[in-house]
Amino acid sequence: MAPEALTASLRALGAHLAGPNDAIEATRVRRLEQWGRMVEPVIVSWSPRRAEVAVRLLAGEDILDCELQLEDGPTRVWQDQLDHIPPRHSIELEGRHYVVRRLALPDDLPLGYHRLRLTSKSLTTHTWVFRAPAQTHPLREVSESGWGVFLPLYSLHTERSWGAGDFGDLAELAQWTASLGGDLLGTLPLLAAFLDEPCDPSPYTPVSRLFWNEFFVDVTAVPEFEHCVEARQLVSSSGFQAEIEVCRASPQVDYKRQMALKRKVLELLCSSLTNTDSVRRADFKDYVNSRPDLQAYAAFRAATEQQAKLWPEWPERLRSGELTATDSDEQTRAYHQYVQWLADSQLRELAEKSPRDSAGLYLDLPLGVHPERLRRLARARLLRTRHRGWRAAGQLFHHRPELGFRSRPPREDPRRRLPSLHSMPAPPHALCARASHRSRG
Repeated sequence: MAPEALTASLRALGAHLAGPNDAIEATRVRRLEQWGRMVEPVIVSWSPRRAEVAVRLLAGEDILDCELQLEDGPTRVWQDQLDHIPPRHSIELEGRHYVVRRLALPDDLPLGYHRLRLTSKSLTTHTWVFRAPAQTHPLREVSESGWGVFLPLYSLHTERSWGAGDFGDLAELAQWTASLGGDLLGTLPLLAAFLDEPCDPSPYTPVSRLFWNEFFVDVTAVPEFEHCVEARQLVSSSGFQAEIEVCRASPQVDYKRQMALKRKVLELLCSSLTNTDSVRRADFKDYVNSRPDLQAYAAFRAATEQQAKLWPEWPERLRSGELTATDSDEQTRAYHQYVQWLADSQLRELAEKSPRDSAGLYLDLPLGVHPERLRRLARARLLRTRHRGWRAAGQLFHHRPELGFRSRPPREDPRRRLPSLHSMPAPPHALCARASHRSRG
């Protein structure tokens, strides 16, 4: 943000500064205002815990007169002897000694919006006390409507995450929301993005609206992580842990740096799976074989990495959308298929949990996509196909008749063609719909 814009925003919020050079003086004034104000303008108290109010007072104040007007009309009046309340914190500020004490309100304080007036020897102040229940009543018992919470997943990082939230954190928030009586958990789009070269992490410019963003995969929850010694050693190494701490300490989400860390581990896990004969490897192969769109997507992402540039700058043959197996690295294609399988599995597991145990997911679907997205490459070839003229429907269409994709016979050549970039299905509304419109009970 430009300094001028930041300064204007701070002024709009009440800061006393004309420009960036006034920041130090504005901070000093702000601290004086805070400590000179006995209490915050609004106090939130959660029932059934006893309500308390943190009050800031000059040292030496010994009596505090309290008047609490309840929302339903009655007024309660009492006096507190401050020397009986131990100080929680103290500070020396420009020659004045302030202390913080926690004032206990009546233990039978009812739910509602109450008005509290506090009077010391030197000051009288007012504040609102919002007394709220820690858990709502189940709204579905009296109404079909419910409530929920919204939070961008990248901001939901916890002590166990690597500097940004992941699907594991999302699952914990969904459980916490359900434990408070909530029915719904919403977040920003979680769709695939360019997070290397180029790096465009905006949730509203996805590479494709058909695939998930592997940035949010909970790496430590992947079954392969438990058995892959190399991956566990990498994550526990001092260098890797130092990188994680840098990401955690950053005031902003460093998508490129975090994705590079995750990818190192995910590539090891992918190799561990594909090199081991197991039920999970068979499940993975079945998943990939059932998704020609995923094979095309993985080929597109792998070719983008191999070319190190976006597709409009590729050689003419590649720009046609006719990618072959030699146009990208096989392991890179397997990686992109693997992380999609993981993301789909983790989100599906969360979406299918019982409403009693987890709030339903409400997933945003952006209208826009990245200008150099996958489907634009598909569309470029489609336009060229149309220019050459149409054929009878039975001769022309491949997977998606309504889009006019040319059918192709199977090839045995080692330079086999990968699944068509143009055989892309509709966006995955099914998971979103199932997650956010589950039957209640």
